[in-house]
Amino acid sequence: MKRPASRAALVAVLALTATVTVGSGASAVAGTGFQPAGTTSVDKRVVARAAAVAAAPTSVATASVASSPTLASATLVPADLPRTYVAGAVLAPGSSTTVALPDLPSTAVKATFRVAGRYAWKPTAISLCAGSTTTSGCLAAPALVTPTQSAGTSTVTLDVRGAGRLVTLHNTVASVKVSLVLTSYTTRASATITPAPAPAPTPAPTGTPAPTPVPTATPAPTPVPTATPTPVPTATPAPVPTATPTPVPTATPTPTPVPTATPTPAPVPTASPTPAVRPGPTNTGVPAGKTLKVHTGNLTVTTPNTVIDSMDIRGFVVIRATGVIIKNSIVRGGPTTYDRGLVMVSKEVPSSVTIQDTELAPSTPSYHIRGIIGANFTLIRTNIHHVVDQVLITGDNVSVRDSWFHDNSYWEQDPNYNNTPTHNDNVQISIGKNLRFTNNVMSGTRNAVLMVTQDRGVVTDLLFSGNHVDGGACSVNLAEKTYGPISGLTFKDNTFGRSTKVANCAILAKTTTIPLLTLGNNVYVDGAVVTVKRG
Repeated sequence: MKRPASRAALVAVLALTATVTVGSGASAVAGTGFQPAGTTSVDKRVVARAAAVAAAPTSVATASVASSPTLASATLVPADLPRTYVAGAVLAPGSSTTVALPDLPSTAVKATFRVAGRYAWKPTAISLCAGSTTTSGCLAAPALVTPTQSAGTSTVTLDVRGAGRLVTLHNTVASVKVSLVLTSYTTRASATITPAPAPAPTPAPTGTPAPTPVPTATPAPTPVPTATPTPVPTATPAPVPTATPTPVPTATPTPTPVPTATPTPAPVPTASPTPAVRPGPTNTGVPAGKTLKVHTGNLTVTTPNTVIDSMDIRGFVVIRATGVIIKNSIVRGGPTTYDRGLVMVSKEVPSSVTIQDTELAPSTPSYHIRGIIGANFTLIRTNIHHVVDQVLITGDNVSVRDSWFHDNSYWEQDPNYNNTPTHNDNVQISIGKNLRFTNNVMSGTRNAVLMVTQDRGVVTDLLFSGNHVDGGACSVNLAEKTYGPISGLTFKDNTFGRSTKVANCAILAKTTTIPLLTLGNNVYVDGAVVTVKRG
C-alpha cells in the first residue's frame, strides 16, 4: 500500500532536482522556473529509479509526501542573476567593506560569487567572508590574489547561513579596484512538494554583460598647505630716474616739477618663462642640423665642469664630478646584464650634471635600462624614450623642465618583477627634496607618470607645475610606505589626460597625505577639475 506514495515521493525528488546541462541547449530545474548555473550533481540511482517508477502503471496521479520531513536543496539561478553588488570600488590597503545582499532569499544556505580585482601596484589578497565581520579562517584563505597592474578574477562559494544576507570584502597590502557579482545560490526547502508538470525547455539566457566598473566617487579634499612656499623675490621698486633739470636763465624760472608720485616699479623677475609650445619632437633632444661625433664605449667623467657637446655616445655615461654639462648629444647605451641608467650620477663622490638639448634612447632596449639614475641633476629640453623609467631619483636637488618623456619599455613577463608585467614610470622617486618638474610632457607608462615610493626615505619639497601628463593606472601615485604621510608637495596648473587605467584617477594618495597636499588649477583635458582619489 505504500508503494504509490514512494513512487510519488521519488517523482517529487526528480521534479525538484533533475537538471540538464546549461550550454547549447535549454535547461531548467523542473517545477521551479529558474535557470540552473550548470549541471547539478544528482544521485544517478535515485533519478533512474524515479524514472522507472514514474513510467510504471499506477492509479496515483499526484501525491503529497506527508511522511519524513527530509529537506532537499537546489542551486538556483533566477532570471535577475548575475547581480552586481560592487562595481569597481577602490578598496584601500588593510580595509574592509560590508555588502548587503537584499536579493538573497532567507532560505539560502550557500551563495556563489565572482570576485574581481585590478590595478593594484603589487599583488594584494582579497578575502570574501560571510557576515559583517572577517575571521582569521576567512582571511587565511583569500578569494583572490591580484596580479600587478592587471585584472584577476575568481569564483568563491560561501556558506551564508546565519550571515544576515551580508558579506564582507577585505583587502591586504595595495589599493585595488574590486567588483563583486552574485552568480547563483542554493536554497533548502521542505520536501512536502506537489510536483508540477515539467515546463517546456527554456532557451539558456544570453549572458548579461557585466556593467562597466564605475570607480567610487571620491570627494574632493580641502587642500591644506603645510608649508609656505618660498615667495618669488620682488625687487625693491626703483624710482624712475629723472634728469637733473637744467636751470633756465630767466628772472623767474618755472621749475620743472619732479614726478614724486608712485614710481614705476621694475617688473618682478621670473625664474624661467614657460615656452609657448609644449615640449615634443621639434623642440627637445638634439637640435636639427647638429653634426655629432661618435664615441664608442662607456664614458666616465671625473673632471669637474667638463662639457660634453655634440656627441653620439654609444655606451653608458657615469658622472663622478661636479658641474658636468652634456648638451646637443645622444646617449645610446648598449647591452647590459644588470640594472643601470643610460646616465648614472654617482653618490660615492660629489657629483652633479646638467643635461640639455639631448636625447637618451637605448640602442638595445632592455628591462635593465632606465634613463637617468641619481640625484643633483637638471634636465632641460631632453627627449627620453624606450626605457623602463625615464627618471629614477635617489636623492635631493633635481630639476626637470621643458622635456618630453614617452614610449616606455614594457614586458608582460619582466624578470625584474618576478615575471609579471613591467612596473614602468616616467618619474620614480624613492627619497629626496628640492625636486622641481615644470612644463613637461609625460606619457607612455603602464604604472604611473609620477610615482613617489618613499622606498629609501622621506620625499618632500616637491613642485609639479604646468605639466601635460597622461597614462598609468593613476597618473600620480603617492605611496607613504613606512615613512608616513607625505608633506610639502605642490601640484598646480597641470593638465591630465583621460587614458588612465583607473577612471578619473589623475592623483592617488592615502587619506593621511591628501590634507597635506597643496593643489591648484589642475584640470583634465576636457576642462573638468581634478580631485584626488583616496588610495
